[in-house]
Amino acid sequence: MGKFIDRTGEKRIMKCCKEATIIRYGGALEIDVMFDDGEIAEKCTYDNFKKGHISHSSKEHILFSRIGEKRQMNNGKIAEIIEYRNTFDIDVKFECGEIVKSKRYDVFLKGFIRLPMNIRKINNYLEVLNPNLKTSSPFIIDEEDMHILGGFLWNDNKDGYVERTSRKEGKILLHRAIMSTPFDMQVDHKNLNKRDNRKSNLRLCTQSENHRNRGLNKTNTSGYKGVSWDKISKKWRAAIVIDGSYIAIGMFDDKKEAAIAYNKSALKYHGNFARLNEL
Repeated sequence: MGKFIDRTGEKRIMKCCKEATIIRYGGALEIDVMFDDGEIAEKCTYDNFKKGHISHSSKEHILFSRIGEKRQMNNGKIAEIIEYRNTFDIDVKFECGEIVKSKRYDVFLKGFIRLPMNIRKINNYLEVLNPNLKTSSPFIIDEEDMHILGGFLWNDNKDGYVERTSRKEGKILLHRAIMSTPFDMQVDHKNLNKRDNRKSNLRLCTQSENHRNRGLNKTNTSGYKGVSWDKISKKWRAAIVIDGSYIAIGMFDDKKEAAIAYNKSALKYHGNFARLNEL
């Protein structure tokens, strides 16, 4: 009788183009193999393994049930398999109770299964939250624009706007999608809240108009837009920018008077896009 050789760990590419590894070797007539996507084929023969004849559809193995298997996803949440129909069709349940259906087992192994957007109706608008982000805050849209979400995951970009990524189109900004914005136009958030994407808060505009409706600069020390302290005259200077040009309004002893003067000029030159000081 020949010496028994344990072939556990031996790898080979099968005819189905997937790599299989022997995980149990009970002899030439009884081996178990695992494919590179996690699928396990039981009670196969070593001869078929050598010839590459073991496949997912082979009748000689029994699908290994992985119901109850848990793993932490890349969003930090724990997911548990609750249905395992085959390698390409599993259902998982997150610890929060949310169920995600019809995912692949290899996606589960890599931690790529994510929770869907959390949508809550408030009056006539929707509050939307991406539960996969640790530091995300909700954004709001009109109920009639729910179709724009499209089942995609929307994230926050570095500028604070809501966006998603498309393989074909690249970055898609939610406010531009809602307004069907032409390429050469911009969208202004009237109340300066980038998370408020209701149509009543959005308006198409040029770049110049968009710049008019801005809040205070980070370097502002007066608390009023268009008002700064002049060290030489020891007075408060009021000034406004019109289409890129800096226009002086006047010098004032009181900064509130300077703010009032700025408001008058803003209404005159910036019109509906004027960002007025609260007095």
